[in-house]
Amino acid sequence: MVKKSHRKRIPIRERLLSTPLSRLEDVRLLGSKCTHCGEVGLGEVSSCQNCAGEDLEVIPLSGNGTLWTYTVIRNRPPGDFKGKFPMGEGLVELPDGIRVKSPLGGDVEKLEIGREAIRMALQDAGIGWKAIQAAYCATMYLPATSGARIMRPLGAGGN
Repeated sequence: MVKKSHRKRIPIRERLLSTPLSRLEDVRLLGSKCTHCGEVGLGEVSSCQNCAGEDLEVIPLSGNGTLWTYTVIRNRPPGDFKGKFPMGEGLVELPDGIRVKSPLGGDVEKLEIGREAIRMALQDAGIGWKAIQAAYCATMYLPATSGARIMRPLGAGGN
């Protein structure tokens, strides 16, 4: 019998993702909300990027948003890149008041500004839910039209 090796998952940046990373379906992007002006920033930070206030509350950011803008990358990067091509990159506007740059999954020909997007954890080299077993965590948004296909493996059936 071959013993499976278990690698420790590490975040792409400290104080950016909720922990623990062992249950990826529970991992959320973190934000910092200023208690003085209400500005929300990405990750846990020590001062507000708007008013320089130092009284901030760490909040989990929403898993849903709206595709604000995007581009399709059709040229494969040099080297041994194993990601899917062509691929989309875009800004997803979250209801928390922040736009997050993210890889975009699904069919790039169906990307549309204004379409709902759903967050999904992924590993660096693969985007399929079954492929998430890596030592690296990030976030990815998929068009909401993929919702049922995405939500079933997450064990969710509704919103």
